[in-house]
This record gives sequence, structure tokens and C-alpha cells, in this order.
Amino acid sequence: MALFVSLFYAYELNRFDFITFPNYIKTVGMVGALFALKIGFIRFLSFVFEIRKLVKEYVTVLYLIYFNTLFLMLPVLLILSLVPLSAVGVVLHLAIIGAILLFLYRFLKTAAHIMSMYKFSISYLILYLCCLEIAPILILLRLLS
Repeated sequence: MALFVSLFYAYELNRFDFITFPNYIKTVGMVGALFALKIGFIRFLSFVFEIRKLVKEYVTVLYLIYFNTLFLMLPVLLILSLVPLSAVGVVLHLAIIGAILLFLYRFLKTAAHIMSMYKFSISYLILYLCCLEIAPILILLRLLS
């Protein structure tokens, strides 16, 4: 995921001098820290709201989403390394659309399953979306710009 973020950032800013090993390690650290903070915060919320079983299932689904995204990103990174520079933008944007579709499918399927099994307030869902899905993306975009 970090290599994809590095390549996307370098392409969007048209600064290919950004693709160095130290910058890659920094991006790996940022992406890993954001994932760890997200999982940690979800587990903290499960402790506070006493919904450990539900959160355990959801964290498992998050791991599956990250693993499935890896299967999407590995071929994309291979394609990016082999295509000419003029086609990089098309490949990057198609990969982002594919990742979003994969995430939405998995998220909606899991949300439907969880909503059918458990009855809880919609405010939990809103809190989750604001704090753990939208905010980390905005923070990552801010850090990279």
C-alpha cells in the first residue's frame, strides 16, 4: 500500500525524485501507523461500548479487506513498473477506482450482516465513519501534501 501511495504521490506532483528508499520507508511508517491507530481505536471503542464480539468480527473483516487490496495492488504495481510514463495516470486512477469498489462491496456486505445480527444505534455507525474512515484519509492526504 505504501509503495502505491508513493508512486501515486510522485505521479500527481510530477516529482519522480520523490521515489527514494528513505521516502518509501517514511511512507511505510505513516501508512502502518495509521492502520495500527485505526485498529487500536476500534478496539478501544469496543472496550468502552462493550461490543467486543462485534468488533472482533469487524477487525477480521478489515484484515480481509487489507489482504484483498494487496491482491489488487500487486498486479497494479507490476503494471506500473512496465508501462510507459504516459499510461501511468490511467493505471493509477483505474486502480483507485477498483480499490474503492472492492472496499465498498466488502463494507456494505459486512454492514448488512452486522445490522441484521445486532441492533445498535446509528450514531455508532456515524461515529465510526467520521473517526475511522474519513479522518485517516484526510490526515494522510494532508501529510503527503
